[in-house]
Amino acid sequence: MLVPDLIYVLTTLVAFALLALLVGALGRRLDDADAGVAPTGPAKSHDTEPAGR
Repeated sequence: MLVPDLIYVLTTLVAFALLALLVGALGRRLDDADAGVAPTGPAKSHDTEPAGR
């Protein structure tokens, strides 16, 4: 029964990889929120001069 064992091992590895990605993304999102940085939305420009001057 090598094939079912191989399928089990591969699905377990994929599940743990997806879990690691989710935990990492959640950690980055929480770190951004703690730093006062909005996790979504466009970047704001610090340039106050209009273009062409």
